[in-house]
Amino acid sequence: MPKKPKPKPSIDDLRALAGGNYFRTGAQFDDNAVETLFDTIQKRWAKGNPLTQDIRKPRTHGALNFHYSFLCIQLKPNKPPFLPNLDLLEKSYGFVLLIEVNGVVAIFKRGTSGFEDWIESECDPIEKRALTRTFSDNAIYEKVSLRRMTVSRNELQGCSYEAFDLATTIPVLGLGRSIPRFIRLSHAVAGTVSLTPATSRMHKSGGRLTVDQLAKEVSDVASSLAAPVANGFLDAFNTERVKQPLEPHFIQLIWILAAFVHSCREMGAKASVVCKP
Repeated sequence: MPKKPKPKPSIDDLRALAGGNYFRTGAQFDDNAVETLFDTIQKRWAKGNPLTQDIRKPRTHGALNFHYSFLCIQLKPNKPPFLPNLDLLEKSYGFVLLIEVNGVVAIFKRGTSGFEDWIESECDPIEKRALTRTFSDNAIYEKVSLRRMTVSRNELQGCSYEAFDLATTIPVLGLGRSIPRFIRLSHAVAGTVSLTPATSRMHKSGGRLTVDQLAKEVSDVASSLAAPVANGFLDAFNTERVKQPLEPHFIQLIWILAAFVHSCREMGAKASVVCKP
């Protein structure tokens, strides 16, 4: 009997978790940009031709208008890690889904990675201050992981806090020198939301969603970004870039200058050091 043709997955067959990376569409974000991304993924990850490739297709769900781009591929086979000595290959599939709503693009994926350069060139980052305030109205913050802004190797570099309501329990002293690396909050409408500001990743708890349901989630995020709400708890933190530790040669220079000043004082001389940029 002849083999039946493989079914071609459609966007309506997709069910994905509501965990994606959010960015703003850049000035050069167009069909060619998405096609470049899909070609890169295809060459790196796919076995054979893509099963489905849709590029910036318009779609309407109720009153919501959005564009989606969908790539579904069969991944290159690998040996099962638990049977390394047998000549067996796993058969698996992956996908990339881009949803554009009101100038915001969300990237959902499985089985593919390594296209950060494309994101940097074709998308604009969302400000960390705006991202961390997504769904901040009437939110209860349950967990936060922090990176401390310090150059000392003898201080804590980071810490985590977890409570039913951190806004009423976390010590506020020193929070201005800390940058949130991970936030988990509970919202009456959005449910449980996890944020990773460094990668612009946002994940909502719950089951797998259709593309229309995912577009609604992206629309909610876009609306929240367009009208950020002040939050006293989040305002205590710093959202700037973390200061990196000093280079070893700078540290050595500081110690030499300190030793020089100390020697001069030991000898009873007056010494002054003037630092110029």
